[in-house]
Parts: sequence; C-alpha cells; structure tokens
Amino acid sequence: MATNNAVRIRRSFAPLNTAKSIVCVSGGSPTTQVYNVANSSYEPNRANTPCVLHPDITAYASDGTWKYQQANAILANMVWLVNGKDISKVWAASDYSINQDGATRGDLTIFRNVAVAERFALRFKADIVDYRTNVNVPILTDEVVLNTVSKSDDAYSMALDDDETIIYNPMLDRLLLYDYKVAHGMIAASDAVRNACIDEKAYLRKIPLHIYKGAKSITSGYTIKLYKMSGSSMTQISVGMNEVVAISNNYITLDLRLIDSASYVIRAYVGDTEVCNKQISVSRTYPKYSVSAGQNVDISPGVDNRQQIALVNSEGNIVDCPANVLKLNWSTIAENGGATTTRQWQEGDTAIFNISDTGLGETADDELEIRCDAEYKPSFDFFSDGSEPLVDENGEYLIGN
Repeated sequence: MATNNAVRIRRSFAPLNTAKSIVCVSGGSPTTQVYNVANSSYEPNRANTPCVLHPDITAYASDGTWKYQQANAILANMVWLVNGKDISKVWAASDYSINQDGATRGDLTIFRNVAVAERFALRFKADIVDYRTNVNVPILTDEVVLNTVSKSDDAYSMALDDDETIIYNPMLDRLLLYDYKVAHGMIAASDAVRNACIDEKAYLRKIPLHIYKGAKSITSGYTIKLYKMSGSSMTQISVGMNEVVAISNNYITLDLRLIDSASYVIRAYVGDTEVCNKQISVSRTYPKYSVSAGQNVDISPGVDNRQQIALVNSEGNIVDCPANVLKLNWSTIAENGGATTTRQWQEGDTAIFNISDTGLGETADDELEIRCDAEYKPSFDFFSDGSEPLVDENGEYLIGN
C-alpha cells in the first residue's frame, strides 16, 4: 500500500514590533491642573476645557508585510485603567469619553477636575489584531499621572522647550549619517560639519527645561533627576551605560539611537522634596521604503565580476547610504538548465560577486535573479565581551546595531 508523504507548509511572517505611549494633545489642558485657593477654581476647568489623552500606538514588521504603521484605527478590546482598575469602575460616565473611530480611536477626553489630594495614574490597554497571523498582540502603555497643585506666589513649576512626545526618524538624522560616513572612511571627521548636523532630527536630543518659583524663572536652589518608567514603576537613571548623555539644572540630553520606545519623568527637587515634574515619551517611526537591487544590465561574454548597488527610496527621496539604517542582505538565484542554485552574498549597500560562483548556466535561457532584502536595523545597544562593556581608546562605551 502506498504511503502519502505530503507535507504542509505555511507563510512565515516577521513578528510585529510595537511602540506605545500616551500623549496629551490638549495644549490648553495639560495633565496637571492648578487649584486657586483664593477663588476656589481650577485652572483650567476641565468641565469647560477638557484634557485629551491620545494613546499613540505604532506597529512595524521588518519584512514589510504590515500596512498599518499608525495602528489606532484597528485596536480591539480597548480599556483605560485608572490606578490599575477599569475606568468605568472608578469614574462616573460623565467624567470622560473614549473615542471609537479612526486615527484617534482610543482617545480619552477627561471632563473631571482632580482635587489636590487626589492622584490618578492612567494606562491604556488594548489588542492589535495581527491580520497576517490572526493573533492578538497585547498593548499596555506606561502610565500618565493626573494631579493638581495649589496656586501660590511661591509654587514651583517646570516648562520644557521641546515636545513632550519625541518621535525619532533615523532616516532623517543627518548626524547619524555623518557618523556612518566617517566610520566607513567615506568622509574625513570635522567638528564643524558634525555640529552642523545637530538639529531637531538628530539622535543627540537636548531638551531645555525651565524652573519657575511663582512667576520668576530660577536656575539654582534645586536638583534635576530623571526617572525611566516601566509600567507603573520608575527607576532613576543618570549619565552612564544608558541613553542619558547629560543632566543639568537647565537641560537633559538623550541619545535617541539607544531608545526604541520609552517614557520618562523629569523631576525637580528642593532638598529631598519633589516640587514639580514633567513627563516625556520617546518613540521611533519607521517610514515606508522601496528597494531596488540596482542595475539590470545583461551579462556580456567574458565578464565575470558583478557589482550591484542598492537603491532605496523613502517618501519620494533616494536614501543616502541606506545601510546606515537598513540591514541589506544580498542573494542570487541562478538557473542552469532545469536546476537552480541559491547563494547568499554580503550585507550592505553594495554586492560584489563573480558570476561563475553563482551557478548560472551558459545559455541565454538561463537567468540570474539578484535579490536585495531589507529590514530596519534595531535601536543601538552596548557592546560587551560577555561580562564587561567594551570601550574605545578614550574610555567611551562602544555601541552599535
């Protein structure tokens, strides 16, 4: 009796990478209110100027099979949590509303004023339905705190000269490109050129901050500390083997190359007492791109050496040195009569190989397919020998991706 040796195969997809944060999008109604004791009023009064929190949910697959980079519109099973409990169990229905439609699906509009003695930690929970695999990918943001401070002539406050939500796009980072070209010997190092590359799109992000006591700006008498959030907990971080480049009384500098998605709280202390704070979030964006394996000129007799240069287009522009931000893997599939041979070549912008090494046949009917498969490189990390971090000749930590 014959045996059926059939096999079953299925499509394989790269896993879904997600970034999530909560952004206050109501400029006139932040997460911190001020209570004016003199006239018993809130500034702002959320009954008139509600606070709107947007769960910023993005998703990306390295193989390019995911089409919803901004994923809010396809969220399922949405729940806002207040101090760890479903908002519907904590607040009255008149205190809030949750948007159900489009790119702002999940937005929380808050009409409730928060008493000085109250503190509400808000988190957003939902699922992204991965239409490729029919699997729900769970989402849970870090928390954002609603609180209220009393107004007085000597109350402390903090202001930032930057967005509270920072979105990093490595495709647009001229500083990252400069570093890549210097490291690969394409240009000579120049402090003037490097400094000209440091702008609002660069990985080196300086966040200026101002501390006020009442209406007066102050620059001393307090200490700035930075905390990194993880769910509902926070850990203080300082300059060292992490993304923090500098902390001072008037600015914080972060290295965005080392951040995929994170939330932070900047706190000001007088002595051991916290007097004011600001929360910020950092995430990455991954623009769509297309890749061409370069020239498609046929092979002339006697020519064996072949060079292909990847052409990457993103948002209508040719990407300079795409291997700076993309992992580019070259391969060939060669025909020889009825047989095919697959070869893997180098990684990078350019592939150089010999036609004779591909397995290509000798007739005009034999064809050679040249492939360049691309995916975004991950965020940077620290290099180590397994036990100790690696440093350069100046004692600086070595990082890369």
